[in-house]
Amino acid sequence: MGNMVCIRGFAKLGDLANISIADESYQRDLITEHKQEVLDFLREQETLFFPEIILSYSVDELVLDLHQFKYNDKHLKITTKTNKYKNKQDARGKDSMQIATINITENIYFGFKGQNNVKGFGQAPFRRKDDKSVNEIFKRIDGNHRLSAADEEIKDNNIQDLITPFCLLLLPKQFETNANTFEELTTDKLEKTIFHNINYKHIPLKKEHHYKMMIGDETVFTDTNLTKNFGEEYSSARCYLNEFNYGEFGNLKSALVDNKYTFTHDLQKLLLDKDGQQRKGSKDINQTLKLINTIYGNHPILSKHKHYGLLIAFVYFAVRANKSLSEKELNAFATWVVDNFVYKISQKDANSIIAMYENIIEKRYKEIFISMDFSTKYQATYQAIKGVINEINTDLQENIKLYPMRIDQFQTGYSYKLDNEIFKQIEQCGLMIADLSNNNVNVYQEVGFAMGLNCNSDNENILLLKQDSKQDESVDSEVGFNLRSTKQLRFKDTEDLRQSLESELLKYYELK
Repeated sequence: MGNMVCIRGFAKLGDLANISIADESYQRDLITEHKQEVLDFLREQETLFFPEIILSYSVDELVLDLHQFKYNDKHLKITTKTNKYKNKQDARGKDSMQIATINITENIYFGFKGQNNVKGFGQAPFRRKDDKSVNEIFKRIDGNHRLSAADEEIKDNNIQDLITPFCLLLLPKQFETNANTFEELTTDKLEKTIFHNINYKHIPLKKEHHYKMMIGDETVFTDTNLTKNFGEEYSSARCYLNEFNYGEFGNLKSALVDNKYTFTHDLQKLLLDKDGQQRKGSKDINQTLKLINTIYGNHPILSKHKHYGLLIAFVYFAVRANKSLSEKELNAFATWVVDNFVYKISQKDANSIIAMYENIIEKRYKEIFISMDFSTKYQATYQAIKGVINEINTDLQENIKLYPMRIDQFQTGYSYKLDNEIFKQIEQCGLMIADLSNNNVNVYQEVGFAMGLNCNSDNENILLLKQDSKQDESVDSEVGFNLRSTKQLRFKDTEDLRQSLESELLKYYELK
């Protein structure tokens, strides 16, 4: 073919692995998960089929006389013979077919240490236990994951002895492609070009077409078949698609109309991988999609976008097993997506979006908003709070950040105005610490705002501080009856405050 001799045949997978090596300059890094999938695929004989493995070998000089083709160097010896066919219309090379015999020479070590016998190509074992590299004379162009699986599973005879189709390309070390341009190609350039042509010139099968073929055809693939051969997420996705009518969510139409199988499958895969969740009830997902449909309606840019991965991220945050987001928090997520143009990310994978926002949630969770009188009289209280936070950051050595935040740049010397910036800071913080020691009106306002944010959730992220000044009076008379159920920390002096506050913070952030 072209300027190459292609020798096609069959050999044991273990033998092909033993005598070949991947070129890291162009081969993709091995993906651990995919390698395990390949192993499972090779062991499951029921539907086992794959294209030929493609290897290459660099030759000094190539004479393209295919009727009398021979090759011989210090590693490789190839001889051919011609088989004649009477039928002139036979597709096997008009009236003949060249049969090649490949022998690896004695320069390559075969068998076990101490043996010097020469074995022909395809006759195991080739493995040298102390140094396999002496056997690796062929480059792997396609099929590296399959061969790498055989590299590792050397004791699994079902994989080692698997008869495998291969194609060996004999590539000249250099030649000119065109007499006019004198372009010189090297073996390395040829290998990379062939690798590119195999992996990137085809039109990949769209995920939606693939999932529709597998999930949508219940006559060919039963639920049991799907779970056993492809994964639980396939059968779970089918159950949802049978129960749901995605058409009722008008604002989600752009994301779902051409991706309903992909969306449903990938959502199930995500929930299984991240949470190990069993199939959620259809009512739960249906209610969640109704809520997200409303949120998308509030952001026209989202309702027009075809980013099904983003929709998966919304659903995941709403139904995940650990710390699912409330309606208010989902609206905050939507605002972040719009403000930061996240919807423009072309990659449809939900995992990257989830990871980005989880980092933001974690950071906000560890931000502390301090509401208090910042005048000189109460500086000791502020310094005590700040000191406890710094000690926790230093002692734990886990890169956990607790940020005291204060806005006290106003002339009155007392707290600060309750403006939009303060609303924003209170809404985004993970914990509010409010000192009610001097009954400051602004502090009470800020506490009231935070309580309002929490009214429809189970959040308990407000900690009230109060320095005991009148030991004989009740707690309620000093802070107000409507704060009775809010967590309160009483202290006599700053040292007492430091000890009690450290205990509360370690408990709140689940730190040891």
